[in-house]
Amino acid sequence: MFFAQYADIPIMAASRGESILIEKYRTIHPKTYLFIAAFLLLAAASTPATEHFPIFDELEPNVHFWKKVFTQYTTRQAIIHDADDLNIIYDVINLDDPDTPENKIINQQRVDTAKKKYRRILSLLLQKNNGETAETQRVATLFGEKTTRNRLSSAKANVRSQIGQSDRFLQGVIRSGAYLVTIKKILRNHGVPEDIAYLPHVESSFLPNAYSKLGATGMWQFTSATGRRFLKIDRYRDERLDPELSTRAAAAYLRENYDKLNDWPMAITAYNHGVGGMLRAKQKKGSFKNIFKSYNSRSFKFASRNFYAEFIAVRDIAKNIESYFGELKTAAPVPYHTWILPDNVMIGEISSHLKIPIVTLQMLNPALRSSVIKGSRAIPRNYGLRLPPRAKPFIDSYAAFTDNRIRTMAKKGGLYIVRKGDTAGKIARFHGITLASLIRANDLNPEATIYIDQKLTLPALVSRISSITEVSITGAVHHQKDRSLNRPAVYRSKNVAGLSHELHDAGNKRDEKAPGADPDMHARADHRPAYALNIVGEHDGLRLGRIQVMPEETLGHYTKWAKTDIRILHKLNGFTRQSVLKLHQDILIPIKKGGGDKFVFLRHAYHQNLQDTFFAQYRVENTIAYRVKPGDNVWRLAQIIFNVPLWLIDRYNPHVDLTQLKHSQKLMIPQVQRIV
Repeated sequence: MFFAQYADIPIMAASRGESILIEKYRTIHPKTYLFIAAFLLLAAASTPATEHFPIFDELEPNVHFWKKVFTQYTTRQAIIHDADDLNIIYDVINLDDPDTPENKIINQQRVDTAKKKYRRILSLLLQKNNGETAETQRVATLFGEKTTRNRLSSAKANVRSQIGQSDRFLQGVIRSGAYLVTIKKILRNHGVPEDIAYLPHVESSFLPNAYSKLGATGMWQFTSATGRRFLKIDRYRDERLDPELSTRAAAAYLRENYDKLNDWPMAITAYNHGVGGMLRAKQKKGSFKNIFKSYNSRSFKFASRNFYAEFIAVRDIAKNIESYFGELKTAAPVPYHTWILPDNVMIGEISSHLKIPIVTLQMLNPALRSSVIKGSRAIPRNYGLRLPPRAKPFIDSYAAFTDNRIRTMAKKGGLYIVRKGDTAGKIARFHGITLASLIRANDLNPEATIYIDQKLTLPALVSRISSITEVSITGAVHHQKDRSLNRPAVYRSKNVAGLSHELHDAGNKRDEKAPGADPDMHARADHRPAYALNIVGEHDGLRLGRIQVMPEETLGHYTKWAKTDIRILHKLNGFTRQSVLKLHQDILIPIKKGGGDKFVFLRHAYHQNLQDTFFAQYRVENTIAYRVKPGDNVWRLAQIIFNVPLWLIDRYNPHVDLTQLKHSQKLMIPQVQRIV
C-alpha cells in the first residue's frame, strides 16, 4: 500500500537538489527508487513553512497592512494610503453598499475626492509657507521628522485606495471548508506546499464562479490564454469553473513556476505577474527580497509587488481564524460519483433517466456551459459527469437506457439517422432547426462533418424533463465502452455569408435566454452584426476578408482563427509591433480556401464562450443613462466605475463610437447583479 500510494504521483521534490538526487536513483530497483522518492517527498512536505515562505523585515509592514484589509475593514470602507509605505494610512472613509449598482458611481466619487484631498495636503507640505493646519500637521507626522521633499513629492503621486475585504474574506473562509482537503491533497501530489491552498482567498474568496472584469475566471482566476494550457475551454465546458480541475491546473502551473524560478515567493508572485516577468526580475535583482525592495518595471506595480504579502496575510489569518473571527462552522465537502460518458447525451435525458434534477447536475458539474444546461448542446462523449452516489446503479443500466432513448426519440422525431447524400444543412432545413443548433447539440466540428448511419439529436424536438428533488451527492470513476465508429465525412459547411448570418441569429436568440438575465433587458440591447466576414479581394493567392474589431479580440486570435502568420496581418494592415487594435476598427484577414466558414465559426464560439461564462454568474438587472464626464473613456467606465465587461457596454450602445466619447454624451449602462 505504501508504494501504491506514490506509484502514480509525479516525482517532484521541494528543491532542485532533491530532484537531482531522485534522478540519480532512477536506475536502481523500482521499489528502492519509489521508497527513496517517497521519503524525499515526505521530507519536503514536512519542511517548515517559514523555509518555503520567508518573511523578512521589509515585508512585515505590507503583511500587517493586508491583515487589516482582510480582518478590520469591510467592503463598505476604503483605506486611503501611501502605495510605497503601507504603514502610512491617511484615512478610512465610509462607502455605501457596493452591491447596489447606483452606489458604484457615488462610492467612486467619494474615493476620488478623498485622494484629491490628500494630494492637496501633500502639495501644501511641499510649500515653504503652507499655512499649516492641524490636518497638514497630522499628515506630516505620518512621514516623520526626517522626511525629504523628494519623499513627499513621490507620496503625492502615490496616493492609493484599497477597499476593505473582511466581510468577503469571512464568507470565503466558510466556503473554503468544502474544498481545502481536496486542494491540499492535489497540491501535495504535485510537489507544491499545501499552504498554497489558501491562495484562493486572494484570488476569488473561494468563489468557484468568480469572474474578473479582465476575464479571469474561477476559483484560481485563470485567464483564457493560461487556462487553455492546462484545461479544456470550449463550447461545452469551461473547466476554470470546476474547483477540482482548476486546482489541478493551478498546482501544475505553480510547480512549473517553481521549477523555473527555484523559489516559492517568486513562484507565487509569478502567478500574478507571469513567469517571464519574474525571470527578468530575478536576473536583475537575484533574490525575492531584493525584487520586493527595489525592482521596478512597467508591469511590476503595486499588485505584483504585494501579491506574496497578501498570500502570507491570508494564510496566517486562515490558519488562526478563531483569533480573528471566533469559532466558525465551515461548509462540508460534497461527495459525488464520476461517470465517463460513452456518447453525446442531452442533460435533460440524463435527468429524466436517473431522476436527478438538472439544477443538481449543474451544481455538481459547474464547468458545463449554460448552453449545455439549457439543452441546446449535448454533453460531449468522454466527459466525466459527476452524479450523486445513489445514481451508480442506474448508470449500470445505461445500455438499456440508450436503446430505449433511441426508440423514444425516433418516435417523437427527436433523432435522425444520417443517410447517403445527406448534409447537415439539409437535415437542419428539413426539420426546421438552425445549422448552428444542430452543430451544438451533436458536438460537430466547425465543418459540420457527419457520417452515414450517424445518429443525430434534433435539439428543438427532444423532450427534456426536469424535476426538483433533494439529493445527496462520491468519487469512483465508472467507464463505459466507447462505441464510436470511424466513418468517412459526407458534408462540408455552407458559405461564409450564410454561416455568419445563421450564427449571428442563433447567438442573439441564445443571448435573450442567458441564464439569470432578464430577457427584456437583452431585447433592449440592439445587437451589432458583429461576426460578418466580407470578402473584398485577393492578395498573393489568398482571399481577403474584412472584419470589425470586437471587444476582447487580439491579433493573436485572428492568426489562430485564420491559421495565418501575424507578420502577414501586419503587412496587410500596415501594422507595426507597437500598433494597438482599436474597437470597431476595420482590418483585413487573409482567408485560405475553405477557411472562411471556420473563421466565422471560431470567432462566434469565442464570443459566445465569453458571454456564457459571464451570464452563468451575473444577470442584467436594469440599465441606467450615464452622461460622459471629462476624463472618461470606455475602459475607465467598464473597469473602474461600473465594473462590467467592455463587450456588454458595447452591446447596449450599438450606435455609439466608444473610442470617441464626447462630453455629456448619453450612454446606456447595464447594471448587473451576481446570481446567488
